[in-house]
Amino acid sequence: METLQVNPSKALEAYKKADKKEKALLETVFGKGVFACRIIDQVKSFEDACAVKGVKPSGVLPFKKPANKDQEAINAFAMMQLIAQVLNDDHVFDWSNSSEYKYFPWFYHNKAGVGFSFYVFACTYTYSDVGSRLCYKSTELAEYAGKQFLGIYKKFMTQ
Repeated sequence: METLQVNPSKALEAYKKADKKEKALLETVFGKGVFACRIIDQVKSFEDACAVKGVKPSGVLPFKKPANKDQEAINAFAMMQLIAQVLNDDHVFDWSNSSEYKYFPWFYHNKAGVGFSFYVFACTYTYSDVGSRLCYKSTELAEYAGKQFLGIYKKFMTQ
């Protein structure tokens, strides 16, 4: 029997481009551990998050051709919502559980613009049952999202 040789970088490239069924097949053939890597190594852009989720970027945006800054902000929120969902591995936060930490990026604004300042976590009681959809499971993810996707956050929050 011949030995089959596989180029690891080509296998990873194929895995990144694969849909869910194709990924499952590759994991069955080569083992799931071969393709295991940190989510922040996989998601560097909105398009990367869409690829991980198996959706088309145009299908996520409510406004295909935004006519004003409000529509651009709504599109930016939709983008960040999907990115947060992917980075959190579809984790659903329990807002009634004060022991479950929820991390989010913290930004500062000055005359020069908006920048990433630091991260913080929230674990408090509140008078509202509404929470942010843009929180993260860990400090690392919150910090990464705040820095990596600063441009999208700016469109959502300030422009």
